[in-house]
Amino acid sequence: MKNLRPVLLSCGNDLDTIKKAPLTEKHKDESQVLLDVVRSFNSYPRISDERKESLQSELNLVIVDVLRRYPGLHYYQLSRLFDLFLCSNPLMPLYFSAALVLSQRDQILQQECETSVLHSFLIKLPQKEALQIESLISKALELEEKYPPLQLQTQSNIGLDKVSTVNTYETLWVRAVENGQLGQSTEEARMILAMKPEEREPIQIITKSESKRPLEILQRLKSLYQKDTSFWTALALGAGMGTMLLLLSNNELVREWITAE
Repeated sequence: MKNLRPVLLSCGNDLDTIKKAPLTEKHKDESQVLLDVVRSFNSYPRISDERKESLQSELNLVIVDVLRRYPGLHYYQLSRLFDLFLCSNPLMPLYFSAALVLSQRDQILQQECETSVLHSFLIKLPQKEALQIESLISKALELEEKYPPLQLQTQSNIGLDKVSTVNTYETLWVRAVENGQLGQSTEEARMILAMKPEEREPIQIITKSESKRPLEILQRLKSLYQKDTSFWTALALGAGMGTMLLLLSNNELVREWITAE
C-alpha cells in the first residue's frame, strides 16, 4: 500500500514536500505515538540500525504532523481509514459516517428527540472504544454498492458537477490506474480545477417518475390497441397521420402522450 499512496496522491516520496507550518500545539496522543514508533520496523529483515532510526523519524514526523493539523483524529485509526478513503470514491467518508450512525441505531433512537441531545451523542461516537472499524468499513462498502453516488444524486434530485471528483472518479482515476495513464488524468484534473464556476454544469438528473412516464403512456396505448385492434388499424390505414391526430385531439390520453416532454 505504501507504494500506491504516492501514485494515488500524485506526489513523490520526498518528506520535504510536507508543509512545515508552525504547529506548536501538541496532540494528546504524541507520547503514545512515540512509544509505538520506537517499536516499529523491528520485524523488517536485513535493515541496519541507521536505516531503522531514519524510518522511525520519518514515520513519527508524518503522524505527528497530521495529528497536530487535525487534533480530533485518533492516530491508531488514521492509517486504515486513510487507505480506505484514498482508494475509494470521494463520497466514501459519507458512507462511512452513515455506517457509523447505523451501528448505533438502537442507542440513537433511545435519545430524546432534541437536536442538542442528538448532537452531543453523535459527536462522542468516534470516542467509543467498542466501535469495530473493520465492520464499519464493510458496512460502508455495502452502502456504496447499494446506493452508488449517481443514485444518491438522482434520489435527492441534486446533481453535482459533471467534472466533480465524485462523478469523474470511475472514468478519470480508476481508468487511469488500470491503463497506466495517471499523467494524462492528472493533466485533465488540472484543467478541471482551472475551470470557472460558470463553466461547470451539473449532471442531468432524471427522476424515477419522469423516466417512467413515457413508458407508462405507451403501455396504456398498447392496452387500448389490444382491446380494439380493428378500430385502431382501420384508423391508421384510412387516414393520414395529421387527420388521425386531429380526430384524436380530444382524447385525453393522446393529448398527454403528445404533450409529454
